[in-house]
Amino acid sequence: MCGRFALYYSREQLERVAGTTRWADAKDQEKRYHYQPRYNVAPQQTVPLLRTVSGERVLQPMRWAFPIRGRTFGKGESPPIVINVRAETALEKASFRSALDAGQRAVVIANGFYEWSAADAPGEQQDVGKIKTMTKASRIPYFIYHGVTKRESKDHLAPRNAHDMIDRPLFMAALFVEETEMNRFAIFTVAASDKIQWMHNRMPALLETEDQLQAWLDVEQVPARVAVHRCLQPTEQIVWHPVSNTVSSVKNEGPSLIEPRRDEPGKKPGLDIRSAFARGLKRSPSAQDLQAPETKQMRHTYQANR
Repeated sequence: MCGRFALYYSREQLERVAGTTRWADAKDQEKRYHYQPRYNVAPQQTVPLLRTVSGERVLQPMRWAFPIRGRTFGKGESPPIVINVRAETALEKASFRSALDAGQRAVVIANGFYEWSAADAPGEQQDVGKIKTMTKASRIPYFIYHGVTKRESKDHLAPRNAHDMIDRPLFMAALFVEETEMNRFAIFTVAASDKIQWMHNRMPALLETEDQLQAWLDVEQVPARVAVHRCLQPTEQIVWHPVSNTVSSVKNEGPSLIEPRRDEPGKKPGLDIRSAFARGLKRSPSAQDLQAPETKQMRHTYQANR
């Protein structure tokens, strides 16, 4: 699933990643919205989404809370909301199908998202059930991202902090509903890739290529059913590291939320870069260190994720 994410690009960086400097005409609540980088975006909060209007890409603030229509509510009652939409059944549910048929597709731009799992992650598939029995206090958060390093090939220094590692944006497929004061959205999820099944059985639907991004946004030329089947697929092109439990509170903000936790648990399957990442926070490696098998594997991982 996706219950929390980070979007800490500056406004200029966000517009460059989105490929547009145009923002949609503001509605009542949107006029009071001012973009700020966030390290801890939670449901019911407002962030800018990328969509198309008359074939042109625009950024538009939307609230992360998709209302479910379909029955009559009493006075003072509000419809239930969801923050995630299962890609496999979206076309079968009336509320989601109507929004899809209306071309209300959008993209959440993020630096990464958070997922919580047990402190002792299972090493074997049959142990995954153990995670479900863990209490909230015993679960730890992970920051998941593309992990493309900013270093150039001539620079052999290991990354010193999380910002040196997290470069390539995540494009998460979303669905929105038109509202008078401010549109609302939910993020599509798909079955988790084999790489992170031990952590959670769902993950956001990430648009990996420019073709997928363009197809998802091109609501005039690409029908909803085609877009769902073509674009909403799990991906292996991610890496992660554990972070502090302070991210669990929506009151907490700041770059420290994405830094690797100091008391991190033992090595987990698939964390190709984490041990080298943690060492990079303390010192730069020597030439001898750079020849270590783990560093060679790390270099190979960087190249595979570009």
